[in-house]
Amino acid sequence: MSARGVAFLDAHVHYHACFDPARFLGGAWANFRRAAAEARCGERFAFFLLLTEARGANWFEHLKECALRGSEIAPAWRARTTDHLCQLSLHGPEGARLDVVSGYQIVTAERLEVLALGSCERIADGLTMTETVEAVGASGAIPVVPWGFGKWLGQRGGYVRALLEGARPGQLFFGDNGNRLSGLPEPGLLRRARDAGFLILPGTDALPFASEADKTGGVGFRIDLNETVQDIHSWQHASDHVRALAPVIPYGRLESAWSFAKNQVAMQVHKRSRSAA
Repeated sequence: MSARGVAFLDAHVHYHACFDPARFLGGAWANFRRAAAEARCGERFAFFLLLTEARGANWFEHLKECALRGSEIAPAWRARTTDHLCQLSLHGPEGARLDVVSGYQIVTAERLEVLALGSCERIADGLTMTETVEAVGASGAIPVVPWGFGKWLGQRGGYVRALLEGARPGQLFFGDNGNRLSGLPEPGLLRRARDAGFLILPGTDALPFASEADKTGGVGFRIDLNETVQDIHSWQHASDHVRALAPVIPYGRLESAWSFAKNQVAMQVHKRSRSAA
């Protein structure tokens, strides 16, 4: 496996304003390194952070500006441009490297989310799920409908089911995330999508609390790249692999009961405080 090269990807990455950049980058590097060690993949690997920036978030643009100015993004961390407009490489202490790919989280008319992985083009909130998925695909990005606690139930679950039944694998992808409670069965719609041949692309989906800053990279998936792929740090190669529906291998640990309960309570408080503001 080490001769072939392995890419590890976190497919649901948020950089929240409350995060400390050094803790975020150091945590992501450590989490990816742990995943690589557990997979025994040797020393030929790449670590990708697939951004899913919500409206108002512009961390990728900040990183790009730092790359162009040659300024640090955190102590001993610098960004560099790459051949791909939607990709930057971040270089840190002792040879650390993280590849960051631009992408967005779009809120649909049904109050559900669609992720646009590998996109430099923002798509407006408020379109229907079908319209949003079509727009993401037309932009050249990978459209993903991510699972979220409580969001795939009732009427909104019906919208996800209808989208699943009307799409083909390769047109649409589904997402799992690290906020799901460990020990429970996989959500029914995720199982149904998997059984129908859709790829499930996991990611961390870190919550907007400072304590979550070092969580990124802890949940995701890995892909074994072909021996002919010389640059395992290429988002183009990695995205081609995903679009071809080649195997992806999930990694990482889901939330404990205590952590899950604490985070859900904290999120409700956070939502109420934002509504009050």
